[in-house]
Amino acid sequence: MKVKGTIEQTSLALALTGTMIYGRKTSFAFISKKDNLQNYVIFGIGDCFNANTIQHDDVCTEGSVKLLEIKDRWILLLHNGKKTGLVDEKHTSICKKS
Repeated sequence: MKVKGTIEQTSLALALTGTMIYGRKTSFAFISKKDNLQNYVIFGIGDCFNANTIQHDDVCTEGSVKLLEIKDRWILLLHNGKKTGLVDEKHTSICKKS
């Protein structure tokens, strides 16, 4: 599935449960495992995390997921050299029903 132009939807087992945008440099994404939406972790732009545990990595490693960009209900990730997007599917499905 393509999101935001030419960026593909991530194949990682992640869910975007929300975003908070206060300004260009002060934005946050709420990310969880797809099967455990109520247990999210809050990340900011430039933060890295482990794709399996969804926990912050103090140092970004080659296998880390890095949060590059946060938009309204959409984020851009970098994992293993590939940029992918993640959409708040909960909101997307609500919009499609309207």
